[in-house]
Amino acid sequence: MKEYKEIQTTENTLYKTICDKCEKEQIYTDRFTKAFEPEMQHIEINFGFGSKMDGKSLSFDLCEYCLLGIIKDINYKTKKERFWKH
Repeated sequence: MKEYKEIQTTENTLYKTICDKCEKEQIYTDRFTKAFEPEMQHIEINFGFGSKMDGKSLSFDLCEYCLLGIIKDINYKTKKERFWKH
């Protein structure tokens, strides 16, 4: 014979992500929205040997709007630098 005992457990579950730049919140109401984070991106950077931040790592979350703004800014500066080098 098998007997079952009910055990209550505590589980940490993600319910929202906050953009580290503009503080916009993405709230997850169910598993579907957790699986497809349409407006948030999690970024992790591990600095390599010999860099000024040797052995350190950064982790942050950005909403799509802030991430695209950073990408646009980087791309703009890169194109501008290429133009002035020639």
